[in-house]
Amino acid sequence: MTIKQPIRTVPRPIPPAVVKLLREAAEAHQAGNFVQAEGLYRRVLKLDAKQPQVLLTLGFLQAQRGDYLGAEQHLREALELNPGFARGQFNYGNVLVALERFDDALAAFGKALSLDPTLVEAHLNRGNVLILRKHYEEAVACFDNAIRINPNFAQAHGSRTHALQELGRLTEALASCDRALELNPGSPELHASRATILSHLRHHDDAERSISLALSLRPNNSTFHYNHGNILIEANNYRGAIAAFENAQTHEADFSSAHLNEGLCRLLLGDTERGWEKYEYRLRLPDYIDLKRNFGKPVWSGDRPLQGETILVHSEQGFGDALMACRYVPRVAALGARVVLEIRPELLRLMGGLDGVSMVIARGKPIPQFDVHCPIMSLPRAFKTRLETIPTEIPYLEIPKENVEFWRSKLANGRFKVGIAWAGNSSFKSDRDRSITLKNILPLCSVADATFVSVQKDLRDGDAEILNRNPHIYHLGDGLNDFLDTAAVMESLDLIISSDTSIVHLAGALGKPVWVLLSFNPDWRWLLERTDSPWYPTARLFRQTKAGDWNSIVKQARNELERALGP
Repeated sequence: MTIKQPIRTVPRPIPPAVVKLLREAAEAHQAGNFVQAEGLYRRVLKLDAKQPQVLLTLGFLQAQRGDYLGAEQHLREALELNPGFARGQFNYGNVLVALERFDDALAAFGKALSLDPTLVEAHLNRGNVLILRKHYEEAVACFDNAIRINPNFAQAHGSRTHALQELGRLTEALASCDRALELNPGSPELHASRATILSHLRHHDDAERSISLALSLRPNNSTFHYNHGNILIEANNYRGAIAAFENAQTHEADFSSAHLNEGLCRLLLGDTERGWEKYEYRLRLPDYIDLKRNFGKPVWSGDRPLQGETILVHSEQGFGDALMACRYVPRVAALGARVVLEIRPELLRLMGGLDGVSMVIARGKPIPQFDVHCPIMSLPRAFKTRLETIPTEIPYLEIPKENVEFWRSKLANGRFKVGIAWAGNSSFKSDRDRSITLKNILPLCSVADATFVSVQKDLRDGDAEILNRNPHIYHLGDGLNDFLDTAAVMESLDLIISSDTSIVHLAGALGKPVWVLLSFNPDWRWLLERTDSPWYPTARLFRQTKAGDWNSIVKQARNELERALGP
């Protein structure tokens, strides 16, 4: 057996001129003369381009002054020469984050951790990127790894708090935030996070104390003022919330969310004049980017004649918004316009008979030529709507007789028929507050002398099992293909009872009696304290008096239904 001698490599000699420049660059760097140091490192690379440590250092200096493209180039070249440098991979990942190349950043942090699993900052920053990608469970795992390595790593506890909030694990988030504050009690951001969590847990007084502490530490922070406004909304202090949102705008004039939430509070209080103006800020929010349309045509705001012009009215937000605002279409047509209505496919057949519409198209289909356009929820502003001038020509939706007769024959039993719905779109940010569980609404369905018909299209987990155990509730389920079917069913019902969902708006548009079960913090269109609605004359409002207490409000509605059906 032949034993092979190991190959010995001879270190590459560094020219004396390079050695001298490296020494001068290092001295300048240590002295804090970063511009001089960067210039010297560049001179080194002109003489000898294969210096990975120089490339890494130069990239780091460029990143410090915000030249992320230059930093990315030099860090990439360094890691091509020496890919096994964990700290270099970590710094490269940070630069990629700054360039918003998040998938590449995750790969770089992964490489760094494969080389050095104890690199706690890499666990932290990888988790922070996963939060940006909305991968919250994975993010929590990263922060847990960082905390196992360093239990006193305040930043990891703080970021973990954020991820747990997004997952709705509020009790855990509060504990994580409290631990972060033990380690970093002077952090205004942590006090603000704690305030938001406490508000969602409905501990309003504690939330107010925490956000006040955050503001005392950083009084000019627009986000803290904005969060203060949201906390005051949770406590039903809408005028205080308006003041907080105005404070946020004082420190950040173009704070769109603060303008919008101020507008929503004003609308809730009945201040339509300023409310509609502020409501337009919804179209500037990141969440609305896919709703805002860039047609290259002017937006109609009620400020120009429409005689002889074609206007595209396009839907946005939820089904309920479209059902509420489509009442303005006849008024647009009355101005002499040809109205093209673009709507979500589920509403297409229903809207086909809307008075004043020349053409109805489903969103995503080719759009004909038009002169101006208007988002459908901007129509109330365009018509300068006040509470006393809300269009109430109801019903403003008509259902073909054959569709009505089809469902009337199926539901004909001579008893008082009550339609029920309990939950809206689960992706809606306030769904936790506005939707009821089927379990909570069941006591309503035990009223004698009534037939209960579920017009709930989408079921939540466990709903099917509950319906199977309660066969007296006639669940239409998959028999409802779209809103035209639901509307045809409603025409055969005597009363509809629902939480704040699109079902309410459909019933109101048809002029059907509808009882609306409202949360403690109602949507703006239901105003405050009233039992009636200027938007829907046939609506009756039942309001929570305590956040989360659906039992009392369902009991109240049940008693009223029994009284209505009494002898």
